[in-house]
Amino acid sequence: MKKIKTLHWFIIFLIIVYIFHFITNIYLIFFTPDFMDFLEEVYEYFILGYYTQFVFLPISLIVFLALIFLKKGLRLTIKNGFLMKII
Repeated sequence: MKKIKTLHWFIIFLIIVYIFHFITNIYLIFFTPDFMDFLEEVYEYFILGYYTQFVFLPISLIVFLALIFLKKGLRLTIKNGFLMKII
């Protein structure tokens, strides 16, 4: 049960990191600083070019939602004590 609680707190830590990631990514999309204003040649090395920054946001959102569901499942496991019952 101790390992499950540790995993639960680790998932909460990852959720907090993802929240900071979203805030930073959205800020950089709308308010790009001058040093990040790349030339067109740099975007040729990315798979999706300039639109890579817009594609990774939904992927991160899907992972964030998965972490939320995982946290809910772990919370129910801890609350109901499923791993403590002997069959």
